[in-house]
Amino acid sequence: MLAGMKRGEAVRALLQLTRQVLENFERLGPRAAWTGPLSRGDHGVIAAHLAAMKFLPGEFAKVYTALNDLAVLLLSSDSAALSTAANDLRVSSNKRLKAESAGGRA
Repeated sequence: MLAGMKRGEAVRALLQLTRQVLENFERLGPRAAWTGPLSRGDHGVIAAHLAAMKFLPGEFAKVYTALNDLAVLLLSSDSAALSTAANDLRVSSNKRLKAESAGGRA
């Protein structure tokens, strides 16, 4: 059991969430359908998510960061803002990961 749920319960919840995201994406388009901390510009939550992954294999944080980079591409129509936002996310994520692997905080 992880996060208080049995595997089957977690899979069912994830499938329902995924279906809803895809339906919203189809109905509303990517910018209007995207939810979560990145869509709100809440970098503190993103940093907290990365911190919560410190006991997981490093690939989890790498995938999370890559998905956030992809989201920035989808959500931005301004290429200069896109480049800056993606770089800021990457720098912030890398600093946190390096600090945590050294036993400190970013």
